[in-house]
Amino acid sequence: MTPRTIVATDFFSEVFQELHALPLIGFGIAALIGVLSLGSDIAFRALDAIHPMLANVMGGLFVLTWFLAYFSVTMISAKVKVSWRGGIKFGSSVLANVGVPLGLLFGGIWLTRFSDGAGVLILSAAALYLMIVMPMLSGWPLAQTVGQGLVSPLRVLKASKGHRWGLFAASYLSTAINKIFPATDTAKSFKQAMLLGVGNGAVTAASLLILAIVASTAWKFACQNDPTLCEESNTCIVPE
Repeated sequence: MTPRTIVATDFFSEVFQELHALPLIGFGIAALIGVLSLGSDIAFRALDAIHPMLANVMGGLFVLTWFLAYFSVTMISAKVKVSWRGGIKFGSSVLANVGVPLGLLFGGIWLTRFSDGAGVLILSAAALYLMIVMPMLSGWPLAQTVGQGLVSPLRVLKASKGHRWGLFAASYLSTAINKIFPATDTAKSFKQAMLLGVGNGAVTAASLLILAIVASTAWKFACQNDPTLCEESNTCIVPE
């Protein structure tokens, strides 16, 4: 891939510029996930009628496929080579970022059995992490992927200075898109299920693209504050 020089601009504008510059294969991967989403919705209903375990296995396989697609599109957007090692490092960072609020949520729920005050405090911490910290760590998986050792999330958090409002707006965009159509399992007929399935498949594809582009753009902007976060990449960042 050819290195591309970017200049610091408005974060939200850069997200759309990165989307416009994304190679066709990135859109193809997202479209494939949209089609698989439609197929999995239909298959899930059929398998669940046979045995719930079959439906759960199929759902797990789709989540794995979605993640591989998310990783691939993010790497393509960032112009970073896709590798198994990079995928493991990327996935570990994503799981860690998601695992913290989940751990806090489960811990808070458990603590409410013994102390309402402590439980509410932990649950509030989980909500704050989800709303504030997680969006600012959108570029952490990529920084971890290209780094030689462990990249502290605090470094990425610090490097998000100057574009945090853009990170919030862009990160929440995918959440808003996901609420356009109701869940397919709310359909009352096969025709309605098909229509919702097609709509949700398109939303899944669009959401995947936005999440991947936001992740790569967040990393590139973080590199402007901390150039060592992209020292292993062939993408050149030029501060404004």
